[in-house]
Amino acid sequence: MHGLDDNHGFTSSLVVRLVDHEKDNWNPLGLWRRVRSDPPTYIPIGTPKALSLTEASGTWFVDAADGWRFFVPKGGVPDCPEGVLLGEARKITNTRTPGQNARRNFGRWFFGILMLPALGLSSGG
Repeated sequence: MHGLDDNHGFTSSLVVRLVDHEKDNWNPLGLWRRVRSDPPTYIPIGTPKALSLTEASGTWFVDAADGWRFFVPKGGVPDCPEGVLLGEARKITNTRTPGQNARRNFGRWFFGILMLPALGLSSGG
């Protein structure tokens, strides 16, 4: 999984930045609408009002960093197929807490530093 920069482009594969739902433009396609505030809960625009938001009728994604929740109905919605919604939900849902992410990034950075001599590179000037 790659982090996103402010333009939602991919950043370095070594450092993964968590999606910040309060600051990032995480809904650029306008696919999601908020249906609950505590915790913040979103469903795709076009989800039938009569649909029960259960595991039997779709898939829940819960963000490990901030608890935001996203529901993808089985079969998608009229204007967006399920596969696209699943991909978008995965892209905007953090699977790690901030602490887990920091440890992962440090491990990747440290491993990179250890590999510099093997690659014939140095970390200094």
